[in-house]
Amino acid sequence: MELLCLPIKLVRIYLIFILTFVTCFYVAANDHFEVLSDAKYSVSDDWKITKNSSYHRIQSPNSSLVFYLVAGENISDIDLFVVKAFKQHFPGFKRGLLGKFVQPTASGWDAINDIEYKSAPAENLVISARVWTLGKKSYAFIGSNPTGEYQRRGSEIRFFSESIMPISYTPETYVMNQALPIEKLNFEQLSASIKRAKKYADIPGVAVSLFTADKIIYKQGFGVKKKGEPDKITPNTRFMIASNTKALTTLLLAKLVDEGRFNWETPVIDVYPKFKLGNNTITPKVKIKHLVCACTGLPRNDLEWLLTYSISSPQQEMARLATTIPTTEFGELYQYSNTLAAAAGYVAAYSLYPNMELGLGYNKAMQKYIFTPLNMNDTTLSMDTALAGNMAWPHSETIQADNIAIKMELNYSVIPNMPAGGAWSTVLDYAKYLQLELTKGKINGKQYISEKSLLARRAKIVSTGNGSWYGMGLEVAKQKGVYFIAHGGSLFGYKSNFFIIPELGIGGVVLTNADNGYPLAKFVRNKVFEMIFDGKQQAKKSFKESIDSKIKGLKEWTKDWVEMPSVAIRQRIGKQYTNEKLGDLFISHKDQELYFTFNKGATLAVAELNDPELGLSLITKEAGLLGLAFSVVEEGTKITQLILRDAQFEYVFTLSGK
Repeated sequence: MELLCLPIKLVRIYLIFILTFVTCFYVAANDHFEVLSDAKYSVSDDWKITKNSSYHRIQSPNSSLVFYLVAGENISDIDLFVVKAFKQHFPGFKRGLLGKFVQPTASGWDAINDIEYKSAPAENLVISARVWTLGKKSYAFIGSNPTGEYQRRGSEIRFFSESIMPISYTPETYVMNQALPIEKLNFEQLSASIKRAKKYADIPGVAVSLFTADKIIYKQGFGVKKKGEPDKITPNTRFMIASNTKALTTLLLAKLVDEGRFNWETPVIDVYPKFKLGNNTITPKVKIKHLVCACTGLPRNDLEWLLTYSISSPQQEMARLATTIPTTEFGELYQYSNTLAAAAGYVAAYSLYPNMELGLGYNKAMQKYIFTPLNMNDTTLSMDTALAGNMAWPHSETIQADNIAIKMELNYSVIPNMPAGGAWSTVLDYAKYLQLELTKGKINGKQYISEKSLLARRAKIVSTGNGSWYGMGLEVAKQKGVYFIAHGGSLFGYKSNFFIIPELGIGGVVLTNADNGYPLAKFVRNKVFEMIFDGKQQAKKSFKESIDSKIKGLKEWTKDWVEMPSVAIRQRIGKQYTNEKLGDLFISHKDQELYFTFNKGATLAVAELNDPELGLSLITKEAGLLGLAFSVVEEGTKITQLILRDAQFEYVFTLSGK
């Protein structure tokens, strides 16, 4: 998921950062374009376009999303241009500015800006604009749309955003047969570039490996394991790899397909009879291949595992699926579900060890079928093992945008959903797995997993953007004419990414211990591509623009937060609130600080925001988990409800009588 393609409000919702894959790719142009003035673009199938000489009205198939692409000439003030566009197409528009941010330039544009406007939490709207500028012409893509539907159709919105370019622009295309062998790269230059980028982004530690199918070509650690401490990152340092665990989980599935325990088309209930998704109509339709394809229409409900992990278990996470109904049809849209992906690992474990607790069974299966055969001796699913060894500590930004070491406890949230993102690994160990991908299932020349089962995981199941798709724990993308396979991982204070180019038989892994690590992971891949294909030098500029935008965005987003909640708030708030799905929320005070503790989990510091348009909210200010916003509902002298919302769900915490 390309974070910068999302409106500010959605980017700020924690779920975008947690356990999501991020490949951050440039895509190939679509064959069919619509034209507005001097710009061309594409939309997904079945989207409707109504054309006018100065604007196009673009709406989703069910008309639940409506956007306007507005052309303007001689634009000297982008803010004024966008406001006029909103007033023209949304009569009565009058919204305060939430934020404006410069995005990395791409596709021939001189500038790309994102603008978002304020809306009350109860409205649940994304009111935003993205503006592309070339010379004296600008194009604003504006909309005021339901947050839930925006998230559901995020891949289609991204499809449009990635496709728009000036008519005069010819995208750079890499020529595969002119690729420089990876062994001949200037690694001294690459290392120097990574060091500079790490310093620019204030990332404490980075590890990188590059490899062919049978050899590690480059391995390097940069920086330190923890800020303020001297221990250095090495290629053998463990990081949490988060959603890059998913590819390992689907590798286990592929091995079990080979063993005949099930096939990709087997209904899940035939393997795990207790499985239930939503209702009795949906459940029988779910096949093994659907568990990690992000294609079932199951909406993200990450809050439900993130905030309940301290009282949850693998069995309870499996049971949670029974209460969640898909919001789109199978295969219709990309919707990413970590709980369903975790179910894949637990179903596999049950097929092997039906009498064993699901988490223990998954750990045993991964060790037997994946880690041991691949000699991945530094990869573990045990937090205790990782913390006792050579590991990188997580870091994230404060509301002042300072990068600091954060609470490791936040990452324990993944344990009940281990198969979706709980592994620790190194750039050398993970490369061993990716070398198996490059050899199409062989270890030391011998077929360990059949080519058919292995490659089935790469097959297109659902589109994720213009020229990209998601298979089973893997994404296939296209950058400047080059197809590659990739995935990203995100947990608190850890960001990672990998890529392989099967046609060239090469790949890379980048692991970081900071929440601003994604731009660096993208930079490393783009820099390697530029060096291999002798491409235009754009990686450095794009990286710096990404980091600058992120820092500016964070400061803009938090500038009105009151770090110490008012005396009035601290006097009116209760000691405990309860929600049926998320459990208990305990309130505590220390000096002038206010803290939230969810169930038996981490304790989070809270700030206050009182905005005339947004209303009164209490917002987590804990580094690593900034921005969980609770709308405050008062009756008399008491705060009786705290309402937490994400894109598709609302959770009302009610004052407890306990």
